[in-house]
Formats: sequence, C-alpha cells, structure tokens
Amino acid sequence: MGRICTGRRVHYFSRGCNRARCRRGRASVVFKTMLTTGRSMTDREHLIRDLFAAYLGNDRQRVADALADDFRFTSPFDDDLDKAAYFERCWKDTGWIARHDIERIFVQGDEAFVTYLCLATDGRSFRNTEFFTFAGGKVRRIEVYFGAARQDGRFLPQPR
Repeated sequence: MGRICTGRRVHYFSRGCNRARCRRGRASVVFKTMLTTGRSMTDREHLIRDLFAAYLGNDRQRVADALADDFRFTSPFDDDLDKAAYFERCWKDTGWIARHDIERIFVQGDEAFVTYLCLATDGRSFRNTEFFTFAGGKVRRIEVYFGAARQDGRFLPQPR
C-alpha cells in the first residue's frame, strides 16, 4: 500500500502511482514520515492517513469500511449527516485534488485532530482541520473546520 518516494516523505497511493507521478504530487497523500520524526504512528493516526489516501484514490469501499455504522459527519455545509447521507451528498469525484499535505495529527485516546493543506489541480489550495472520534477501531464522527482558501500561495478572500 505505501511506498517511500523520497528520502524525507512517504506517499500513500491507491491507484498505480509511479515515481514520476509522485514527484509531481499527483495521486498521493504526502506527509512527514515517522522516519524523520523518530516516532511511530498510532493505529488511529494510521487510520486517518489511510482515509485520506482512500479519498484521494476515490476508493469509496475502503472509506466505507473505515466508518462505523453510526458514523456522523458535520462541516460548515453539512450538519450531522449519517453515513448514507455523507456518501450521497459529499462523495464526489476527487479528480480535482492534486494532493493532501497532512501537516499534523494529534491523537488522544479515542479522539484526534488533523490539519492538512489540500492542493487542487488548478492551483487553488486551502487548509482545513478535522476532528475525529473513534469507536471500536472505526471512525465514528468527523467534524470539519474550513480554513482560508489560497491561490499561488496567496490568501483569497471568500464571499460572505
């Protein structure tokens, strides 16, 4: 499932990603590896990273398998969606995403925060933070907090 493409980063792929495509950032979730931080990943951290890779690869089944039956999803656009509504409303083709750069994950017990930078194929980017709750080895809840949009490294004001 995973492959180290450079000496300082690990890329997870879901679709036959080759080394040349990884260097361009296509079809990969990029994050600082435990090899450079000197620490190992927790099961919850690994599950979060795997979810990001599955989402980027449009692997709906892998995402569904990681979510608890009583899964709930909340974002500024969606309030407390159940698992079926999440897939109906939120699951779109991820071809517009070039990559996710996971910047940090904090895990404490059955809860975790993840902050990531999402880079779109058209040059847009944004940074979000998500709060995960786990139960029985699966993700029970995700709450998304949107960050600022950016284009070519510059802040983009959003309409009110």
